[in-house]
Amino acid sequence: MIFFAALTILALAIILCIIRAIKGPTPFDRILSISSIGTIIAIGIAVHGFAFQRPEFVDISLMYVLLNFLGTISILKFYKIKGKNLMDNFINILSMISLAIGSFFIFSGSLGLIKLPDVFSRIHAAGLIDTLGSGFVVLSLVLYSGFTLVSFKLLLIPLFLLFTSPISSHAISLFAYESGLKPKAKIKKK
Repeated sequence: MIFFAALTILALAIILCIIRAIKGPTPFDRILSISSIGTIIAIGIAVHGFAFQRPEFVDISLMYVLLNFLGTISILKFYKIKGKNLMDNFINILSMISLAIGSFFIFSGSLGLIKLPDVFSRIHAAGLIDTLGSGFVVLSLVLYSGFTLVSFKLLLIPLFLLFTSPISSHAISLFAYESGLKPKAKIKKK
């Protein structure tokens, strides 16, 4: 009961933040409001998890906090780059878009690790994190840092994941299957 009261209060707090985001008056008031909404949602996810006896939602909440932070910093970075030339702005915007896409895939994969019914289907969610998520985040960091030695080292991350992730996933599924676990399949009614 107390969890539902807390969720109601958090929902009201989000409404107040939305009002501030609409009223402004400055862009930074809006950024602050949206960042606060993200924080409230992260807390709400954790409270929701405990309300329904799913403490693993704390992991989703942690990921959401990181995404909220990255989003806030990315938006602030956009305000900082106004004085640079057009090509620098274009590359920074591409970097932010790539970071947002990568963060989305990492968050989606993390959600899949919680929601999917068995280890065999969860392997797909982990693959989403390892490939698309890490790939877009690394692309963002390469664009942001420019083409330097650091960029070369960053490109080694997805290269290593390209070889290690499928092998790890295959090993996990093989050992799970050999230990007696079977994939949960939905039976289609005719």
